[in-house]
Amino acid sequence: MFLHGVLIFFLAVTGGYVAFFQPKLLSTNIEELKSSSVKWNWFLFYFLTAMGFTLLILYLENLPILVCYIFGLLLLIGCIDAYSGVIPNRLLYIGMAGWFYLLFTDLTNATYLIPAVLVSLLFIGIRWGAGKLWGKPGFGWGDIKLILVLGLLTGWNIFWILYFAILSGGFFSVFKILDKKDNYSSLSFAPHIVIGYMLVEAFLFHHIILSLIALKN
Repeated sequence: MFLHGVLIFFLAVTGGYVAFFQPKLLSTNIEELKSSSVKWNWFLFYFLTAMGFTLLILYLENLPILVCYIFGLLLLIGCIDAYSGVIPNRLLYIGMAGWFYLLFTDLTNATYLIPAVLVSLLFIGIRWGAGKLWGKPGFGWGDIKLILVLGLLTGWNIFWILYFAILSGGFFSVFKILDKKDNYSSLSFAPHIVIGYMLVEAFLFHHIILSLIALKN
């Protein structure tokens, strides 16, 4: 566990530095943050959140350390999407490499391909339908690619993750709409996927809901 903690610390520092100080290394479409103070604020938020989550998982001891690595990657993607509106493909490739690692350790993880493809097709349909009805796609292709990769890493839990992500996004959208000065139509979805992942994989909120449903029946 100590070695995992050291590795996660190193990855958090390296990933945070690249994401907020050298973002062009991840994607040429990312506009660099304007001031050093803003860069340091984003870096400290990412680093402290990633390390705090890791310490929580290590303390709980009943969750796989892989959850920390996936969360760290998701959080980095969520932060970049929040300030730039871009989800870098190079970070998604890391997620794909994680799935191949899962396959290498256990071939039954190949079944994760089924929910990943299903949920991706669902969101492609939502994107197409929104474009037809309102003239704007409901989700960007970066969001859909992220959902596909996360589905490969989490299996059927991806549906619960997206359930909480949509709830979080909807709740946040209410405040964006109430703020007339804000353009609520441009809402980054990746940060809410991070919240959904945290609620499902770390705090097991879906188990609470299922328990309540069982009690009612």
